Amino acid sequence: MKILLALLLVVTLSVSLIACEDNSSNGISNSSISHSTEYSKTETSKTEISKTESSNAESSKTEDATSKENAESSKIETSKDENNEIPSESNLILKDFLLKDVRYVKNALGNGYQLDYFTGSDMLNYKKEKVAFLFEGISASSMDDCTINYIFSYGDARLIDNLDGTMTYPEILSAVGKEFAPNEPKYFYNQMDDVWQYSLVLYYKGLVITYSWENDPNTNPSDYAIADYEVSADVEFPYPDVSEPKEESSKEENIAITNYVGTWEPISSTSSHCVIIDEQTGNTLKLSIYAVRGAAVQVASCENVVITLVDGKASFQYTDSFSNTGICHFSILDDILTLSYDTNQTSDWSLHYSKGSYKKVS
Repeated sequence: MKILLALLLVVTLSVSLIACEDNSSNGISNSSISHSTEYSKTETSKTEISKTESSNAESSKTEDATSKENAESSKIETSKDENNEIPSESNLILKDFLLKDVRYVKNALGNGYQLDYFTGSDMLNYKKEKVAFLFEGISASSMDDCTINYIFSYGDARLIDNLDGTMTYPEILSAVGKEFAPNEPKYFYNQMDDVWQYSLVLYYKGLVITYSWENDPNTNPSDYAIADYEVSADVEFPYPDVSEPKEESSKEENIAITNYVGTWEPISSTSSHCVIIDEQTGNTLKLSIYAVRGAAVQVASCENVVITLVDGKASFQYTDSFSNTGICHFSILDDILTLSYDTNQTSDWSLHYSKGSYKKVS
């Protein structure tokens, strides 16, 4: 009995020891797994952080590249804008467009114009800027090649320096100074528009600028101003004085050497001025002179004048179709007809604009 009890005690102790060993073994294993799992999680976290950092770095590089590309693009666009800057109304100087072609105007100001007319002359009318550019007739397919002969401002756009299209007479005097001070505006009857108006013709730095007012120019801004280049005579020479009658010169030739009858046009100008000699008897001529503004915008004329040439020259007093008066000096030398004037201009267009040299065309 004692022996059996001893055996049972030994077996119990053995089982207990085995159980303790198993528990101890399982504890170490669990701890190892736990540490291994935590380590694995840590490594994974580090990897993810690394990947995230790498991704962020790549993204940053991409953004930097994009930013750089945008910056370069911006520089290019800015450069383009600077090279093709379209003048605004505040810095327009219309004189710069004279004698340029229509294409130049459209490139500078765009296509926001209305193709319009000014008493018969074609023009690009930019109503927003209140400017217009007059040119002579549209050819079949080359309007862009037509030349700008007149500039027109009916707003704040400047013709030249500080002269714009809406100014009072005192403002004009202040702008041009004493050197170019014009006479006072003239009140006259505009035959073409059938209205009475004030007009001022100003010769300023190579331009002929005409201002027009319906109301008192001393207190009211002008309705518009139109300008073109001043044309000077190609040849100047003295003429006989016609202020007093003189005895007929013995040098007068009774037989004409050349037939002068026909149409004469300017030699070095694109204008439409012309002289028409209708009749010739010896050196006595019957002629008409036409000073044409643009595409017949305005035509000042002196018709059916009879003159007798002395040494190829003659002078006569005239009153043109705009009621301007003066003395015309006429000559034909070496088949070149030349006109020059002493004029008293009182309207916005005058016969004396036809001054210059002419050649016979028909």
